[in-house]
Amino acid sequence: MSKSLRKRNIEKQLNNRKEYYDREEKEKKTVQINTRCTAHTKKILDEKVKESGLTVSEYITRLIEEGQVNVYPDSRKLAEQLAEIKYKLSWIKGTNDDRLQQFYQDTTRFLEQQESDIAKFLMNKSEEE
Repeated sequence: MSKSLRKRNIEKQLNNRKEYYDREEKEKKTVQINTRCTAHTKKILDEKVKESGLTVSEYITRLIEEGQVNVYPDSRKLAEQLAEIKYKLSWIKGTNDDRLQQFYQDTTRFLEQQESDIAKFLMNKSEEE
């Protein structure tokens, strides 16, 4: 193997390592930023909930109903239906049917994700102000 070919191979390996470490460093920074944003969002949400005297779900539902938060086009309709959905799901919790239990868990997870998305939106909105 010639010296120039060996040298190019070594340079290529060094560049690959550098790119790998650069990507890794960028990912670490992204995780740190996301962690700070999440903590900040939680702090803002907790303050607003405490001021309002409502639960987190009720507070977020109210924001949707008032049109202050629009997670997706039908979010107002969902907000109007959240309480009804939760009530209808509550009877499933006591059943022994595995399919219904799975449905309950999936739907509950979906609703929690919606609440999380709304909280992220609130954080972004507060940063803009």
